[in-house]
Amino acid sequence: MKNWKVKFSNSTVSFVIDGSFAAIDKMVDKTQAIYITDENVYALHQKKFKGKKTIVIPAGEEHKQQATVDFIIEALLNFGATRQAVLIGVGGGVVTDMVGYVAGIYMRGVAVGFVPTTILAMVDDSIGGKNGIDVEVVSHIVSIGGETDVDKGLQKAIDQKDSVGGIVECTVKGLPIGLGEHFFDSVESLISHAVFSIPAIRGIEFGTGFAAANMFGVDHNDSIIDATGKTKTNHAGGVVGGYTNGNDLVFRIAVKPTSSTPKEQITWNWETNEQESFSVKGRHDLCIALRVPVVLEAVTAIVLIDLMMGIYQSLFKAL
Repeated sequence: MKNWKVKFSNSTVSFVIDGSFAAIDKMVDKTQAIYITDENVYALHQKKFKGKKTIVIPAGEEHKQQATVDFIIEALLNFGATRQAVLIGVGGGVVTDMVGYVAGIYMRGVAVGFVPTTILAMVDDSIGGKNGIDVEVVSHIVSIGGETDVDKGLQKAIDQKDSVGGIVECTVKGLPIGLGEHFFDSVESLISHAVFSIPAIRGIEFGTGFAAANMFGVDHNDSIIDATGKTKTNHAGGVVGGYTNGNDLVFRIAVKPTSSTPKEQITWNWETNEQESFSVKGRHDLCIALRVPVVLEAVTAIVLIDLMMGIYQSLFKAL
């Protein structure tokens, strides 16, 4: 068994090669160790976990989500795990990803170790230190200059020697239920606040948005189809009463045409105290909406990770 330590700025990490599973008991306090593995690994090596505090989670990438993290945290609380706990992830990349993430947020941070069972888990988590869950934030252009065909919308601006705006939609998958607040800090309020910090944004709508004004209540209501809160439709855009409801978060923003256009315009001249015509010379964006999707994804992610961190800060603040 080979053992070496690597010192970082504020911590030291120990690596053990060819160590036996039983040797873990000599490395950590057995009373504080809690093992986390998936159902596949547990089924194959159940005897090795005998007598150990063990949390078994569903196997598969589709379970690398907040609901599984919440399940792990609830199990840790049931075990009475304190800040002295040592979490040990046994499994592949999905298990080690989530265990590392949980260790970072539980009780504002606890010790963690890994028993990787795949090459990916060894490199990505045990050595690389990349931990997390799957929350997908994706934006795409809905229309440019009123055209769903982007090239056609841009050609309209070229033909007019002018600029055009556009509509950009953002969808977030994998969010937990309950992010937000019912009043000032609703999910819509916080996202809107961040979105309007992006230059040229002129409007935002969630779910069905302004089209809801033309719908009947029975048509706009999203029918719940199972105990997870999943709905048949998503007119609410994944937000009810200011909180995420577990469905996809969907919203769209309106991007204005850039004001820098070669087309002749009329404005006030402060020097002559008269209205005069002018045009903007040089190279300028034909449509700044084309630049927006990646920026929209970034500000949305910032808001959501702040909300997710806030949940656990509040949960463990008094513990």
